[in-house]
Formats: sequence, structure tokens, C-alpha cells
Amino acid sequence: MKVSILKRVHAGGKIGLYLQFSKPVMMTDSRMARREPLGIFLYDPIQKKLTSEQKAHNRETEQIAETVRAKRQLEVQASTLGVSHESSPI
Repeated sequence: MKVSILKRVHAGGKIGLYLQFSKPVMMTDSRMARREPLGIFLYDPIQKKLTSEQKAHNRETEQIAETVRAKRQLEVQASTLGVSHESSPI
């Protein structure tokens, strides 16, 4: 199963980041979902020229989102294989 990062444009010149799953997965509140909001955002470079601080924020935020995506990918793969992800030595 694939986990990818979805970007959605919101009002105010911000882009919300979500995780999108290729198949529905069980969320922590016992419901099935294909998307999980990350609660982080990027500044939209299309709407206005970004300052150096906003560009740095976007770079750091994209790295965080990629780290969370990779972690969730491992969790999903471990659950489909029936392996406990927490017990691995990595």
C-alpha cells in the first residue's frame, strides 16, 4: 500500500498537507479513512512572492511531512504483514 503527501490550497495563501493512503486504513479513533490531516501548512508561492523565512519554513515543513509519511508507510506495511512495528530494533 502506498502513502503519499497530498497538498490542498486553503484561503489566506496557505497549503494544507495531508497523508493520502491508496486503500482505507484504520485510524486511531476506530474509523476507516483514506486521508489523514497533518495539521501543518506551506506558504503558497503562486499567490505571492515568498520571503526567505517563508521559504525556509516551506523547506523544513516538507522535510517533516516526508518523515511522517515514511513513518506511516512503515506502520501500514507492518500492520498488513502482522508485524509489530514497535518491537523492531530499528
